[in-house]
Amino acid sequence: MYYMISANDGDIDVVELDKDDIAKAMADALDDDVTFLSSVPIPDPQYWPDNSSLIIKGEIVVPKPKTTITEYVVD
Repeated sequence: MYYMISANDGDIDVVELDKDDIAKAMADALDDDVTFLSSVPIPDPQYWPDNSSLIIKGEIVVPKPKTTITEYVVD
């Protein structure tokens, strides 16, 4: 799966795309003169350069809770 984060004039969009859809999205972005980023310039996409996008390939991971118990023993 691919995730495309787009920033333009303070607006941020995040979309999940498969391989075929990301190819189409990239072609459309080139028509719109989008700059593809090679890294995260600053953590908040609201302040990224206008008309820029970042593509991430991977999967969303949801952490699973783990219950732990602390026990004190007195002799």
